[in-house]
Amino acid sequence: MDVEEFWKPFEVNIESFDQLVEKINSVMRHAADRDVKFAWRGQIDAGWALHSSLYRRLSLTKNKAVDEKDLSTTESKILVELHRWGLHSSSSTGRLSILNQLAMLQHYGSPTRLIDITFNAWVGAWFAVEEKWSNGKVVSEDSDARLFAFDVTDRLINENDEYRSWEDDLSRPWKHGEAESISKKEWTTSVFAWKPANFIMGPVNRTGV
Repeated sequence: MDVEEFWKPFEVNIESFDQLVEKINSVMRHAADRDVKFAWRGQIDAGWALHSSLYRRLSLTKNKAVDEKDLSTTESKILVELHRWGLHSSSSTGRLSILNQLAMLQHYGSPTRLIDITFNAWVGAWFAVEEKWSNGKVVSEDSDARLFAFDVTDRLINENDEYRSWEDDLSRPWKHGEAESISKKEWTTSVFAWKPANFIMGPVNRTGV
């Protein structure tokens, strides 16, 4: 099944700015009425899958579907390299937690398992329709865009007593086999959102995403 067919049962087609305003307002009313928290992500091509940069990179290099073992192994190598360069700490902040190390890598374009999101629907919409250039040419100009709304109620690490400690962890709490790690089943079937203190965008963590 291709990406567009996969999302078809869940999507609403938007043909005008007024329709976009109406749909976003409708989602926000739903959130307010039911005490639901949404995060948003805009993509300029509706045909793109919802994958992290690390997943995409590994899929291309390995030419196969990537699993959690592949992600974890490569993630370890990236973090080792980060430490080798001494970028895991600074004189002002001390050693960065694993999440903050990954957020820094994500911010500067390194492949990670994180996906950028925003808690502002209109920021997400902007990313969906912004003009993108590659090698001096506009890309995806004729493609439909896609705006995702993620239900992250009770999944925001910053506000969840069970996961809040992840913000300060110096090892990966999702690494299977670690004493304090989350269960493999929950990690590979759930969505987690996080709002880093020093970055505008927060990532959603999920295996293969």
